[in-house]
Amino acid sequence: MGCLGNECPSSLHQTLLLLNLLEGVPAYNMNPKKIPFWMAWLLILACAISYRFLLRIESTEKVTETWVALPVLLLVVGSLVCRILIIPKIQKKLFQAYVIGLAMAEFAAVLGIYFLPYYQDLFFTMSVSCILTYLPNFITIPSKR
Repeated sequence: MGCLGNECPSSLHQTLLLLNLLEGVPAYNMNPKKIPFWMAWLLILACAISYRFLLRIESTEKVTETWVALPVLLLVVGSLVCRILIIPKIQKKLFQAYVIGLAMAEFAAVLGIYFLPYYQDLFFTMSVSCILTYLPNFITIPSKR
């Protein structure tokens, strides 16, 4: 099926039309300063999800000592404190604080798998929920003055 005359627009014309449609899409007009944030976020999220399915340990014995869960809960709370209280206020070393908060959330899933395999689903869900709060759309990067 070929085009006759000017009935079929060229591929360049189609590309330009597509680019005009994408101008209003927020992801298309992404801030280039956020690319490292997106890369770190996607990598940490993918690792946390893959840990859950690759390192899964089956355990039927329930742990009755609640103090064993304390390190995992401290990591999750520390990650949320970093995201909610620290990151919005700092101007310098934003990326470092971002990665530290993500790492704390991811490490909570790893500790849950090895130390509390009976509750690994709970800690995996808490870890992924923390990682989702670090979505780079919600991070404001200060402009240099």
